[in-house]
Amino acid sequence: MTVIAACSRSEKILFPDLITGCPFPVRHNPHCDAASAESKRWLITGCKLSKKKCNALHGLKGGLLTSMCYPGASYDHFRVCCDWINYLFHLDDICDDMDDRTTVSTAGEILGALRDPHCFRPSSAVGRLTQSFWSRLSRTASRGAQRRFIETFELFFCAVTQQAKHRETGDIPDLESYIAMRRDTSGCKPCWALIEYAYDLDLPDLVMDHPTVRGLGEAANDLVTWSNDIFSFNVEQANGTHPRHHSFDVLAVKT
Repeated sequence: MTVIAACSRSEKILFPDLITGCPFPVRHNPHCDAASAESKRWLITGCKLSKKKCNALHGLKGGLLTSMCYPGASYDHFRVCCDWINYLFHLDDICDDMDDRTTVSTAGEILGALRDPHCFRPSSAVGRLTQSFWSRLSRTASRGAQRRFIETFELFFCAVTQQAKHRETGDIPDLESYIAMRRDTSGCKPCWALIEYAYDLDLPDLVMDHPTVRGLGEAANDLVTWSNDIFSFNVEQANGTHPRHHSFDVLAVKT
């Protein structure tokens, strides 16, 4: 099956089906319902979300996504992963409305909470939420997993800051630059680091830095992010909204 999207110039863009050919069966974590409900209360209370944003959070079904990503995690580990996924959705949403200066200040708040969890005093809700899930994660996560999580989260902020600059200037990166940036704006890389935590793994750098492992991570990242961009394309143009990752849409027309 092929997804077809019409662009504003009455051209047609043919997208490949990225899902149907997946040979792996879908698995679910048995703790999904209980942990998901607790996680949503954690985010709603911590950020004092409006009724509209609460409804949007329920519609995202972040707990179900987490359940399929970490199906074998224990309850406590799964709950932290669920908090992270819901938190990431919220963070991604608010980053869309930030300029580059605001993303830098938000990064300072969040990375400060991660790097100095005992002494840092966050001044924002998102900073306090960071401190909350990180205090639980760091109890059992290996040093390598913690370091990789922080490093990849920092890459996320570098990329969303650059994306904010593109929004302000109207610049469109070339295809290769866009792909590299999109792999960081997706937030997938910290999710890969959480696999180690979720299953109590302590993997050495020589494994995680192996070209095959890195290649698998990039391939999975592309599958997730490109699918997201493809599925959101028609919704965004139908609503007349500015696409969140507008570079993809323009590059798709060009290529």
